[in-house]
Amino acid sequence: MKLPPPTPEAIAAARAAAGHTQAQAAALVGLSRRDRWSEMETGKRPMDLARWELYLLLTNQHPVWRLVKRAAPAKPNLDDRITARIE
Repeated sequence: MKLPPPTPEAIAAARAAAGHTQAQAAALVGLSRRDRWSEMETGKRPMDLARWELYLLLTNQHPVWRLVKRAAPAKPNLDDRITARIE
């Protein structure tokens, strides 16, 4: 599912729903300056779709996908390896 480009209102609403300041939201998606986020919320600068989807994913607001933390890899049992080589 391809998302439509975000409107300034949608950008502001997503940030508010996540409880982020503009600076926090900007940092979360790799923007170095808070004013860039402000420009997107006011419509002075469009937000690219990749950044929009990243923000929605990181704040658990994406309508289709969600991020899930990977399980830690199983630690190998070194005793089994040593026994197998000796036999």
